[in-house]
Amino acid sequence: MKKIRIAVVGCGRVAQAHVRAWGWFPKEVEVVALCDRVREKAENTRSRFELHDARVLTDYHELLDDPSVEAIDLCTYSDLHDDQIADFMEHGKHIMTEKPVGYSLESCRKMRWYARQYPHLKVGVAYSLRYYPINIKVKQLLAEGAVGQVLLVDVTHVHPHDLKGRHRNWVEVQAHYGIQRATDSGGRFIAASEMNHTTHPYDLLRYLTGDEPYDVFAIRHLGGSFAMVRFVKGVLGRVNAGASSTRGIPHVTPVMVQGTEGTLYTSWDYFNHPKEPVLKGYLVRDGKRRIITARGHTSHGDRQRTRNFIDAVRKDAPLICDMTDAVATSELLHAVWESAALEIRVPIHRYTQTG
Repeated sequence: MKKIRIAVVGCGRVAQAHVRAWGWFPKEVEVVALCDRVREKAENTRSRFELHDARVLTDYHELLDDPSVEAIDLCTYSDLHDDQIADFMEHGKHIMTEKPVGYSLESCRKMRWYARQYPHLKVGVAYSLRYYPINIKVKQLLAEGAVGQVLLVDVTHVHPHDLKGRHRNWVEVQAHYGIQRATDSGGRFIAASEMNHTTHPYDLLRYLTGDEPYDVFAIRHLGGSFAMVRFVKGVLGRVNAGASSTRGIPHVTPVMVQGTEGTLYTSWDYFNHPKEPVLKGYLVRDGKRRIITARGHTSHGDRQRTRNFIDAVRKDAPLICDMTDAVATSELLHAVWESAALEIRVPIHRYTQTG
C-alpha cells in the first residue's frame, strides 16, 4: 500500500508534535511539504526532523491543486481554520486539523455543512484527551456496562501557571481578552482556551458519555471554569477546567464515572512519572478494586491520533473525533461561556440554517 503524502500547514509549536508523530509511521506516511507564512519556521521544522525532501512553502494555496499531496495536517491559528478547511475539502484533501474547526459558532457549523458535502473525505480533529489510551479504555468499558447505568461523569483538566508570579497578570489578561472578544462579536466567538483556560475536558465529557448535553450552568474566575452539564439521557457531567499552580502538581487529567453498579476512575502517578502523564485506571465493584490497563504512553494522544487518521484514510476506519463531533463540542463550549458570562443556566444551541 502506498504511503499517505501529507503537507503540514502551520509550523509553530503545536506542529512540532504533529510532525514527530507522523515520523513514527515511516512505512505508511511521508511528509512532503511544510508550509508557514514565516518561511524560517517551516525551514527549521524541516531541519529539526531531517525532512530533507520536503518542500518549504509560505502560501498554502500552492497545495490546493497539487495531486501529489493527499492529506493536510492543519496546525494554523484557530481563526484561520474554517476558510482553510473549506479550501482543502473543495480540492479533495483529507484533513487532520487542530481544534477548534472554526473560531465562531457559525463558522463551525459551516464546517459541519462542508463535511456533509464531501462525505468521502476524512476530517479528523485533534481533541487530544480522546486519544489518551486510558480514556479510550474507559470509553470501551462504559460501553460494555462495567459500571451499569452511568449516573455521573466528572472530568478535571488543568494547565500549569505561576499564579503567584509573572503569569498571574497573563492569566487575568487572557480571561479579559476572551470576554472582550466574545462581547465585541455579539457573543458568537467560541469559548476557546483563552476564555475557559482549556477546552479539552468538555470534549472528553461528551466522548465518555456518548450522549449530547442539553443545558449547562458554569462559573469562571482566575482558576478557570467550572460547569455542571445535564445530558439528554439523564447523565450529569461535572467539569473543572482551569489553571493550576506550578508550585503543586502541574498537569492533572483525572476522570471519575459513577454508575448504578460501580465506579471507574483514573489518576496520574505523578511522583513516579513527573515528566510524562502516565494515567492509571481503576474499576471498583462490590467493594473490590481492579486495575485497568491501557497500552501505550499518553504522549498527548499524538500516537493514537495519528494511527487513527491513517486507518481512517486507508481502511475507512471510524475517526475518534470527526468534524460533526467537534462542532458539537464547540456548541457546548459556547453555552459554557454564555452561562458563565450571564450567570444563568443555558441550553445548548444546536440548530442554524448552515448546521
